[in-house]
Amino acid sequence: MQLKPINQQVVALVGASSGIGRNAALQFASRGAKVVVAARSQPGLESLVEEIRGLGGEATAVVADVTVFEQVKAIAQSAVPEAIADKAVEVYGRLDTWVHNAAIEIYAAFEVTTPEEFKRVIDVNLMGQV
Repeated sequence: MQLKPINQQVVALVGASSGIGRNAALQFASRGAKVVVAARSQPGLESLVEEIRGLGGEATAVVADVTVFEQVKAIAQSAVPEAIADKAVEVYGRLDTWVHNAAIEIYAAFEVTTPEEFKRVIDVNLMGQV
């Protein structure tokens, strides 16, 4: 398989509003990729898109939660207009690379962590990937 050079790709980055995801989006954009950035934080995404565009790149933001399948799934199955994959195809005509970086953690002792907190970690870190 022949992969496209980065500067010819449309890249979706999930978990892009901060940290590693934000840096990855900036790195892809600096190398010429068109990026679709997604996360739950609208302010974080807006500042990221502004930064990328200020550097001459192309970026589109989608506010989405990976625990809500309809906000992530691909165009062939989707009726949701703001699904991440759908937005990439709508704006750029295709989707070449998916970077799934959404994750959360708990900083607490096991015995004080609630079942709901464990469920949220599993829903984001495991099921969000699935």
